[in-house]
Amino acid sequence: MELNFLRMQIQPHFLFNTLNNIYGMVLDNHLAANSVTKLSELLRFSLNGSKKEWIFLDEEIQFLTNYIDLERIRHRPEKVNITCNFSTLENTKIKIKPLLLVNFIENAFKHGVNASVGKSWVNIQLDVDVKSIRFYIANSKPSPQGDVLSNTSIILPDIRSKIHHSGIGLENVRRRLELEYFERYALTIKDTEKEYIVSLTLLV
Repeated sequence: MELNFLRMQIQPHFLFNTLNNIYGMVLDNHLAANSVTKLSELLRFSLNGSKKEWIFLDEEIQFLTNYIDLERIRHRPEKVNITCNFSTLENTKIKIKPLLLVNFIENAFKHGVNASVGKSWVNIQLDVDVKSIRFYIANSKPSPQGDVLSNTSIILPDIRSKIHHSGIGLENVRRRLELEYFERYALTIKDTEKEYIVSLTLLV
């Protein structure tokens, strides 16, 4: 029951953020149509995939790719540099708990890219072998000398409080790891003045 509750809390969080992204694109038919398609795939997976005890890693990767693609659409290339190595992975038939990694990616954009006025970056890496899944994500942080929320981030008034309710997502992931992976995981988080780094290893 606790796991189901934790999963249900994560889903609305990233869906509200995605709807917020699309809101800023509705005047561009091509971008809006592409975004709606990707959102429908996100919704379908979040509703169906989250009900499964385990999913294949390639299913999780497709979900994360759609999410990252929506962020690429939202932000101009000169605003943010996004690097990701998902396409280079070979063994993706290994199993993972569903919707476990998206919160880290969402936080990188929410607290790093969206909060920065100047150039920002996100680096996402995923490595797999027969015994483990290793996930790494790092993002730049807003400059303490005066960066404020970017004016490219349009926030719907009626969901402002929901998408800025900080801390819940990360605590949910921590608790899910404790319940679903027990002692078969290692999570380290490094918070420096210039960057935020998350490293997660899952033993399979």
